[in-house]
Amino acid sequence: MSNILMGQFREAMKKEDFGSECEYTPYYRTGIDIFDYINGKHDADGGISLGLPAGKAYMAIAESGVGKTTKLIQQACAIADQFDESTIFHYDFERATSPERVMALTGWSKEKFKNKYIHLTKNIYAESLFDGVKAIAKIKQENYEALKVDTGATDEDGNIIYALPPTIFLVDSVALIAPKDIEDSEEMKGSMGAAAIAKVNTNVFKRVMSPMEDGNIILMLVNHLTKKIEIGFAKTKAQVNYLKQDDSIPGGKAVTYLSNTLVKLEASSKLEEDKEFGVKGFYMTGILVKSRSNAAGLTFKMVFEQKNGINNILTNYVNLKDAKLIGGAGRSYYLHSLPTVKFSQKLVVEKYNTVPEFRKAFDKDVAELYKKYLNELPESDDGELKLIDSENNVYRDGDGDFWYEEDGDYTQVYKDGEDWVEVE
Repeated sequence: MSNILMGQFREAMKKEDFGSECEYTPYYRTGIDIFDYINGKHDADGGISLGLPAGKAYMAIAESGVGKTTKLIQQACAIADQFDESTIFHYDFERATSPERVMALTGWSKEKFKNKYIHLTKNIYAESLFDGVKAIAKIKQENYEALKVDTGATDEDGNIIYALPPTIFLVDSVALIAPKDIEDSEEMKGSMGAAAIAKVNTNVFKRVMSPMEDGNIILMLVNHLTKKIEIGFAKTKAQVNYLKQDDSIPGGKAVTYLSNTLVKLEASSKLEEDKEFGVKGFYMTGILVKSRSNAAGLTFKMVFEQKNGINNILTNYVNLKDAKLIGGAGRSYYLHSLPTVKFSQKLVVEKYNTVPEFRKAFDKDVAELYKKYLNELPESDDGELKLIDSENNVYRDGDGDFWYEEDGDYTQVYKDGEDWVEVE
């Protein structure tokens, strides 16, 4: 009976237009490998999805000066770089970013910046953010056939799944978003205005979720991290799990619970130009406060340069080193997987960019190390082998391992990109 009803339900959905299912949600790499794995997931077909999901909200929170805006600009541009028709709308409420800074972080030319980046600093309010998301979603939907891109995935019948290319709305910062009538009224900017601002912002963030999904719009939110001032012995609990008890996120509750991914950033020890890697900056710690694709509470380490933002190669290097996958000292550091190639820490980026053999081994070690961050694989319902790739004859067992079957013999395999590779 349930199968009969389900068929009727689906027919009714098509006729009455009371909603539609999401066939597939693409994920987009952000140029920061460890973040992409931290926020990634195993797929039921044996593949992995890394990065940020399409049409969702992502928020980074930190105290002032930690580099949260820089990080989000880098990630937004890395996603936009992957698609000709991807554009970034930067709502710069803080008026703190310049086109020159964006171009310095990305290496984009003026022409490319003009074609892919819209930097908004005037006449921007809570309402204009909503209107912008809604208008872009409408334009993209009306031009779906011209814009659609192959996601690389197929449905149950083997048909290609298409999606609109991602558009990124970057908001810096949530704490300064205000409705137009309050922004223009000096009398409303005090404590009386705070409640009204939070109410309007809550309404805006609730209403943008649907057009974001429809138009594949990723909302990247920069937000401040402030401290709660409490009087008395009884302390309130943390605003969100994995935040400190006195941490406070401004902008109202809606922006927090509607964010698909929430990352807290902290600055730790400094890096000096005459030491270690020859760069000025600091180590940055990320804490996955909230994620709908992986377990919250995971922490990860990054290298932040004052000039160039997150250095992905150095970030990967320090994580490999912390995992004891790198040996040596001085000018003779080496990968344990490639001991014949030596390097100094100051030249590791150059070595990566100029020696293909080193780069290949380095990337393989990074992928193997970061896989530990991914969520657990779903088990088959009955604990027995379940066919998950009929074209390649690959099965998954109850423990989440994959097996290639040929003439009754089984060989354990793993997914490497689009290929199944035998486990050595």
